[in-house]
Amino acid sequence: MPDQLPVEEAAPALQRLLSEESTQDPLAAALRSFVNFAQIDFAVPDAPESDGCLFEYGVTSFTGEPRFTVNLTRQFETLDSSGEHESYTQVSCEVQYQVTREIESLGECEEWWFRGSQGPDFASWWQSLPLEPLARVLDDYAPTAVVVDSDVA
Repeated sequence: MPDQLPVEEAAPALQRLLSEESTQDPLAAALRSFVNFAQIDFAVPDAPESDGCLFEYGVTSFTGEPRFTVNLTRQFETLDSSGEHESYTQVSCEVQYQVTREIESLGECEEWWFRGSQGPDFASWWQSLPLEPLARVLDDYAPTAVVVDSDVA
């Protein structure tokens, strides 16, 4: 389709959406930007699970020091020249917080949604996520970082 963007433009698109947010609340900006990002049509195979969104949060320690991370990821499938699965490409926005007892009490969450799946549409899936309790706790804290990352070659 002519309106589809190449996957290589996904990270810049998410970064642009985030930079256009006028709110001073980094979490709210990331959440709104991700909703808008999920509406962009990218050139992916016409197959189940070729375009997915992940909402997750919890304590991570990838950098050595524990952080509470809200991770918003969009995953795109890539096919090889014979039309077989080759890899997945991910574009993410992470909002990171220093761990406190109150933040740690939020626990963990991991929820996937895939475009074209038999499940709910994106808006219904998004509404089902535990966004209000998350925001209620995190509103009292300033993030340590907001990072847009991509493994697009």
